[in-house]
Parts: sequence; structure tokens; C-alpha cells
Amino acid sequence: DNTLAPRITGISASTITDGAGNPLLTTLPANPSLGVVFDTTGPTVTSLTRSDANLRAGETARIGITLSEPSDSFEVGDLTATNGYFLNFQSLSQSQYEVDFVPLQNTEGFGSIGILPAAFADLAGNPLQSPPAPLSVAIDTRLPSIAISSNRSSLGANQQAVITFTLSEPLQGGLTRAKISQTGGSLGNLTALSDTLYQATFTPAPGFQGNATIAIAANTFLDAAGNGNPAATFSLPVDVLATVDLQATPAALNGVNAAST
Repeated sequence: DNTLAPRITGISASTITDGAGNPLLTTLPANPSLGVVFDTTGPTVTSLTRSDANLRAGETARIGITLSEPSDSFEVGDLTATNGYFLNFQSLSQSQYEVDFVPLQNTEGFGSIGILPAAFADLAGNPLQSPPAPLSVAIDTRLPSIAISSNRSSLGANQQAVITFTLSEPLQGGLTRAKISQTGGSLGNLTALSDTLYQATFTPAPGFQGNATIAIAANTFLDAAGNGNPAATFSLPVDVLATVDLQATPAALNGVNAAST
């Protein structure tokens, strides 16, 4: 018998009714009284905050994350960061978390803090609906450096050196003479050639022999972000010891002897 049996390829729910004419239900309704509750809605991040929007060297920002409902799978690995990293992840509850954002060293620009798509789920297993917009943090952890140089490699009697101070960036209040120290001589007043270039004349002390130094202590100056400078020191060989002309000594002695007779 090669007769083909009929096949049902589709049934519309509206065509199937009970004796009272009610249509077929395609989803089972929640019925709290029977202990049946359906949760098909994924969680959201209702709050993503930072304690500080501007970070300099040595600073961190505390990040707060609040979920729309509890999750037992949210962890620090669900977070993303640029120009920084996370420390001290803490769960305050199943829907509230905190973590420190630490900016990278020697960085200028912006960092971001975000959450990966579908990174975690609620207690029913529903994944995150959509991640929130990332937070942005301004970062300046680059310390302002000061390079010291001289137009002479060494100094002798009756010589001076032009000392140049080159800054990596402008400083608050500029470079000031009062905060520069020196040994083995004296340093004149500063001349500002620009907001990152200064010069002064160094004069060795009479009779000094050795390495003269010009120094700026650490954290003496601040850049616009409030970062302090590393220490800077420059050494310049100096020899201005008085010398005796041995060839002239006999004649000098003869002159003294002649005057005494």
C-alpha cells in the first residue's frame, strides 16, 4: 500500500480552543499560589559609579556597581579596563559590588571602566541584558622631569658655565631659583626662555677643586595635575686651585733679598 498518510505542518494556537471557547495558551502563566514563578528577564546594571574622575600618580578611584537583581556569578573578571587595572574587589551583597581602579604609571590620557556583554547572570540563569556605557577617567601619572646640563664639560680659573634646565612639561608657578641648590660655587638668577626652558650662570668658588653640583630635590615642583618631580642632580668638574709658578720663585726671592740689604 503506497498511500501517503496526511501530515500536519503547523497549527495556529487560535484555532485550538477548549469547550468554553478559550484559545490554546502557548506559555504557561506564573502562578505564585502554586509556587510556579517564571523569570526570563536578564539582569541590568542600574548604577556604575567612580569616586574620582581625575587621577594623578599614586591615586585610585573606587568603582561602585549595582545590579537590578541578585547574582551569584558576578566577579572582577566581568569588568574591563583600559589604561589601568583592578584591585580589592569586594561583594557588599549579591547585587552591590566595589573595586579599586588603579591607573597605569607614566600615562597621560583617559582610562575606561566597563562590563563585558553577558558576563554574568541572575539567580535564574538569565544573562545580562546589555552592558552599561563605560565610565571614563582622566589620567595623568606622568611625573614632570627636569634635565640639567651645561655648556662646558669642566671649569678652570676665571671660567663660568651656562646651566640649562629643561622641563618635560610646564610646572605650577614655573621653575624658581630659591628651590635650586648648588655646591662648589654660586648660581645666578634664572632666565626663563620659555615655560619649559630656563638658564642661569654658574661661577665656581675661588680655590675650589672637585665636582660642583646643582640639584633639585624630589617633589619640589608640581605639574598641572599635581604630580611632583623626581630629584635631579648635575655634576660639573671644577679646578680653580691657586698655583705656584716655580720658575718665578728664584727671581722673587732675589728681589726680596736685594730689598733687605
